[in-house]
Amino acid sequence: MHDRAVEKEMEAEKLRTQAALARVIAAKADMERQKRLMEEFQQRRRLAQQRLFHEMQEDREAKAVNVARQQKQLAREEEKRLEVMRKREQVAEELADELRSKYRQLSDNLELHQVTKLLFFVLFLF
Repeated sequence: MHDRAVEKEMEAEKLRTQAALARVIAAKADMERQKRLMEEFQQRRRLAQQRLFHEMQEDREAKAVNVARQQKQLAREEEKRLEVMRKREQVAEELADELRSKYRQLSDNLELHQVTKLLFFVLFLF
């Protein structure tokens, strides 16, 4: 009976050892699974950060392109305004030249008229 009790105790110890070994193996497998999950999470996080960085960079580049387009458009509009102002100045200068010319012509005509009146007056006196 003693042998049987020892045999049962040894069998029980063997089962406890196997159970403990199974728990250790399960714990190790769980740790490896959690490690793999953590690595996958870190990889997804890095990819998400890279994607976000690239999207932000693309947004900045798109904004820079839009700003450049707006500046070019504003420069074209300003150039058009300047061209219109130049044309207006040119037309105003031409009108001023024409007015000066007409004024000189009128002035000359007035002098001629006054000289003619003076001549008639002088002729009338004689």
